[in-house]
Amino acid sequence: MDSKNYAEVLIDGNVYTLAGTEEKSYFQKVAGYINEKTEKMREQPGFGKQSADYQRVMIELNMADDYFKALDKVSAMEKQKSEMEREIYSLKHELVSTQMKLESALRTLEDFQKEQTLNQEEKEQPEHPDEEAGPSGQESGDGREAEPAVSPVRPSQKGGHGVRRGGKR
Repeated sequence: MDSKNYAEVLIDGNVYTLAGTEEKSYFQKVAGYINEKTEKMREQPGFGKQSADYQRVMIELNMADDYFKALDKVSAMEKQKSEMEREIYSLKHELVSTQMKLESALRTLEDFQKEQTLNQEEKEQPEHPDEEAGPSGQESGDGREAEPAVSPVRPSQKGGHGVRRGGKR
């Protein structure tokens, strides 16, 4: 349970003791607001010539006017906040949707790039591995029979251990 705070405040030249759960500084702030309103009203021409009751009612009316204007401002700000929250929700939804589309497009692009790489590799490789060496028994451009680019290697029969002559180990 909150404890009561007490504060002496000066309002329109009179000292009052206020009590409540608010801080003492809050009581001073409220008293200052009342004094400020009273001073502004007294600055109005002809205000001091009116009866004390009229002056008091005019001050109260001006404070009530401030109060209702503040309520209207709060209401407008809450409405604006609500509209902004809806817009933020809509933008977040749009962002998630766009991110999903981007991820899908990136996956499609990646799949396309993989397919292009595979197609390129297939084009670079001959259809038959023997074709690269050239078929044996065909003539070369000068009318002679072309020798195969790679000759089969047989182990030497002169006591060698399978080392090719002229070749690197």
